[in-house]
Amino acid sequence: AFYKEAEKRYDKARLATEALANAERRLMELRYQQEKQMLVFQRLAEVQRQIRDDESLWIGDRIKANEKLGRILDQQLQSELSLAKEVLNIARLRKVAEGSTTENLEKEKEAQLKIYEIQERITGQRSEQLVADKALRKEAQKQRDEDAKARMKQLDDELKAEEEAYIKRRELKRRDQEANILQDEAYLDYIMSQGDYIAETDL
Repeated sequence: AFYKEAEKRYDKARLATEALANAERRLMELRYQQEKQMLVFQRLAEVQRQIRDDESLWIGDRIKANEKLGRILDQQLQSELSLAKEVLNIARLRKVAEGSTTENLEKEKEAQLKIYEIQERITGQRSEQLVADKALRKEAQKQRDEDAKARMKQLDDELKAEEEAYIKRRELKRRDQEANILQDEAYLDYIMSQGDYIAETDL
């Protein structure tokens, strides 16, 4: 029974050692890939932040940039977590292969803390992005309200101008009519006066 138990422990340790070697190879590849990815994520995130914070740009473009920033941060979180989880996996495999030494337990604890640290950091950046999103949408609504107010004022001004033009046209028409009436009355007075003159001459 003792030998069987020892053999089981040996097989378990051997398998863990093999898994550890494979995991360490994967970790090296992941670290290389992530170093490149992190540079890309940081560059893309900074570009989107600059667009978002540029007040000279259209508010819609700034909102889209902030949304892209959120997606970049999510991708960055997944990339960093994949590496951190692999480090944790290696720490646990090493603990199985080599035993629960103080050093191995400490490495496992450090790997767990690294995961929490990444989640906390990205969550903080995500919170800043969400606050910015709320502020930008509030600004966009304010801009829409101001635009609507400006359009209403423009329509009101146009209606007033049209009304004033109509009143002027009506006044001019009235004056023309009065002038025509006065002209007709003057003509009639002239005709009547000519008729009286002719009558007096005949006498």
